[in-house]
Amino acid sequence: MGQTPDSTESSRNRATEHTAAAGVRERLQTPSYRSLSVVAIAAVALACGTIVQRADWAQNAHYALVRALADGTPRIDAYHQDTGDKSFTNGHYYSVKAPGLAFVSLPPYLVLRALDKTPSNDTTVWFLNLFTTIPLTVLLLILVRRVADAFESGTGTMVAITLGAATLVLPFVTLYFSHVAAAAFGYAAFYVLFRVRPGPARFGPIALAGLLAGVACVFEYPSAIVAMALAVYALGRDRIVGRIAAYGLGGLLGLAPLLVYNACAFGSPLHMSYSDLVLVGGASGHDVVGTAGGGVYGVTAPSLRVISELLLENRGLLTLTPIVAAGMAGAVLLFRRGQRAEGALSIGLAAAFLLYNSGLATFFGGGSPGPRYLIGALPFVLAPMGLTLTRSPGTTIALALVSVSTMALATITDPMVGGDYVLQWPRDALAGVFQKTVVSIAGGPSGYVAVVPFIALLGLALVAGGATLRRDSLGRRDAAEGATAILLWLLVAYAIRSLVVPEPTLAGAVAAMSLTAAAITVQVIVIRALRCAPVPAPQ
Repeated sequence: MGQTPDSTESSRNRATEHTAAAGVRERLQTPSYRSLSVVAIAAVALACGTIVQRADWAQNAHYALVRALADGTPRIDAYHQDTGDKSFTNGHYYSVKAPGLAFVSLPPYLVLRALDKTPSNDTTVWFLNLFTTIPLTVLLLILVRRVADAFESGTGTMVAITLGAATLVLPFVTLYFSHVAAAAFGYAAFYVLFRVRPGPARFGPIALAGLLAGVACVFEYPSAIVAMALAVYALGRDRIVGRIAAYGLGGLLGLAPLLVYNACAFGSPLHMSYSDLVLVGGASGHDVVGTAGGGVYGVTAPSLRVISELLLENRGLLTLTPIVAAGMAGAVLLFRRGQRAEGALSIGLAAAFLLYNSGLATFFGGGSPGPRYLIGALPFVLAPMGLTLTRSPGTTIALALVSVSTMALATITDPMVGGDYVLQWPRDALAGVFQKTVVSIAGGPSGYVAVVPFIALLGLALVAGGATLRRDSLGRRDAAEGATAILLWLLVAYAIRSLVVPEPTLAGAVAAMSLTAAAITVQVIVIRALRCAPVPAPQ
């Protein structure tokens, strides 16, 4: 029976796609691709290492615990004046932070102290960050690159660089916070499961994934959201009870450092430091303690109004890093393509973190260049971005460039701002007011010269990442598509200021979300129209 013209054309298309995919897979194994990946990821890490941020409450809370542990105690009584992120119980002060970052910071700190080289808090915290958060960030980017290449061959390096340079990961790698470190362990747990899930049950790797997920919780308590989601993802079609047992036992082993720390500090492995958070400081014994915002450890019912602020306020996730929308679109495409477990995990974790974050009293985490409590979901959200990159490269690259610009500005000026002060970033940049860098602390000039290494290395990362993409992947249509995306982002970001920022209301939240949905719809229409437009004949 003969083939119809349509079926013949379809067969040709499939053959062409198969050939192209085979070519991409072959290119992934070439030394040039691997070398560019190494250069791109290393450049992001080195760029982050050049910035010496000002240490404030959160960083000093981690640092106080490091110094206390070096003294042989979990009590930060001798250092509690440096931070407001502390708890008070049984007559002693403790850091409210999960102890994971302090644990891994202890060895380099002991070396510094043995050498009698503990300068100012800012410089010491920067030094500790070089040996803790930055190496774990490199691990995170490598794992995301591998997963993204598995989702869409040839896009992994660019996806990893986008995560490292165009999201909240960038400023928080330079800050002594534990969010990115926790995200690295959580994503490592996913990566182990991702490798073994399609086959028969292998209890060793499943237990390892549980251990890594447990360790993530030692760094950040909300990583429990990732751990629970991965527990569901770990379930397969065979030996379900064994899978659950292996993952659970691994998780308990990973949590062991936290349980031991709690027992030593508070007398119970299940006692959490946030229960005794110092709400109002006072003389020893006269602090007002409790849980910020009420609820369970400060978490109350989710709020649609707060969700709109987390996404669309001046510091909102989509306002400052619209590339996240491309990642979510990729997750939807991943689900529709048949990788339902991974697509559902990305979408589900994004929703779970949003709901959790919207129930917090300080949902932006105080001064912050965005909703920092959502960082744990970002690797899962960004990893499928490659599907969007290959289908709508103009839009994806345009949104990535916007996001890189905002996050780079935040990183080199003053990332720990609040409210409307994000507008201060470009003002500070124009005035040459920047954070300290390796240039300035080494005795060199401050101002523009001091941030040249950061900008140059970040630029190198983007160029190297871009060089891994296909040379023929962009054209005039993609440029028009990208220009439209940037224009819509500017219009929506400006319009939402009058809906969300002054006095957030439920009506304003609904209006802002509707406006954003309308902009996304317009962009989709533009993309389809450009795809259907005739290709101009070559001159």
